[in-house]
Amino acid sequence: GRGRKQGETLKRLVMSFDSVMELLVRHQRDFELVFEESVSAGLVKIEKGKFKAGRREFQVLIVPPCELIHRDSALLVKRLLEAGGKFLVFGDLPARDHDDREILSELLPAFRKALQNGRALQVPERSAISRERLLAALDRLHPPSLELECAFREQVVCREWRFEDGAACFIANLGRESGA
Repeated sequence: GRGRKQGETLKRLVMSFDSVMELLVRHQRDFELVFEESVSAGLVKIEKGKFKAGRREFQVLIVPPCELIHRDSALLVKRLLEAGGKFLVFGDLPARDHDDREILSELLPAFRKALQNGRALQVPERSAISRERLLAALDRLHPPSLELECAFREQVVCREWRFEDGAACFIANLGRESGA
């Protein structure tokens, strides 16, 4: 029935969301989770083609697989794209907002232009793209802010936060290996 389908959809989206975050972490891509409530509250802005949340500034907005998006968030994506910002979406662009209103037609023109200009990348949810090709595309759009050189680098989590008055770095070896 309907409840079962919604449960399966939610499970698929959570698994996809987790795999996107794991891909970013394991390949040293700095990211921050920004919730739609922050967008609606006006805590997130677009300035000079960059995504700003509080004191943090991001070069790329990444949207994991989702079926719905708040209208405020969709309009923020549109403003980012129109301002020359970079955008990465896993899966399809959300077609409807949380009030079940169509939103895709408002996003598509700016998204298509960004795709043509190399400022956007869309990775199909069930993509057959190889990990190497995906990482090469990600390198063009969202290169790592900090890279580690070691044989087991996918087991090491490295996060860097830059602020107006300094930076902080977190490094953790999640594996059992050590050495160079």
